[in-house]
Amino acid sequence: MQNQNSTSRSTTEPQQNDVLERPEFKHPTFTPWQAALMGLKLWMPKAQLGAMVEGLRSREERQYFRDKSLEMAVRVLDMPKTYEQDGKGDAAIVYLHYFIGGFDFYITEKDVTDGVTQAFGFVNSLDCGELGYISITEIVSCGAELDLFFEPTPLAEIKKKHGIPLADSDD
Repeated sequence: MQNQNSTSRSTTEPQQNDVLERPEFKHPTFTPWQAALMGLKLWMPKAQLGAMVEGLRSREERQYFRDKSLEMAVRVLDMPKTYEQDGKGDAAIVYLHYFIGGFDFYITEKDVTDGVTQAFGFVNSLDCGELGYISITEIVSCGAELDLFFEPTPLAEIKKKHGIPLADSDD
């Protein structure tokens, strides 16, 4: 019966002990949380990354920022690469959400051929949405924030939330 209770956690929430064993978070001079934030530096604006670092230094908020930095780093590491969700249409899972002003950027796949320069996803502005390639470097340099509270969600739910018609299922 104990196993049933321990498996009730969200499948997107990393099990901290398992995460800490990943080679990406083992570093000779950095804590796992610092290594996680280093892995996120191309995915977050500098100001937001700085706030995460300050949160790790805080006594009151330290555990939250440890958990959040690991969670986001694992999400980026495990996110599908280009074309891995090809053909899923609105059933594709959105893994990351960025926002700035009236723009929302929903990332479904990362392009790792040239490092972290672009990703594939859905852009919504003033309830007008479009699928395509998104420059992570560009939106981060413009100050778009990575939504730390966003949970992976099917694209169909994102489109419904913004009143965007779903793709035809006949295609």
